Amino acid sequence: MDFTIKEIKKNRIFSLYSNEKDILLKFELIPEPDGIQVSLNMEGFEQSLENLKAFLEGKDLPYV
Repeated sequence: MDFTIKEIKKNRIFSLYSNEKDILLKFELIPEPDGIQVSLNMEGFEQSLENLKAFLEGKDLPYV
């Protein structure tokens, strides 16, 4: 799977996008009093959920 770097903010944010799977991964570093909190957000899993629903209902998968 190939990714494209979408956003970089030094020591704060790093995000990647996959055209193949239409997924966005965003890593964010958040300063805390005792260290750093790492936040990971993912977008683009709607197709996976639709495939799961179809599978559970015994239907053909819409996204292969």
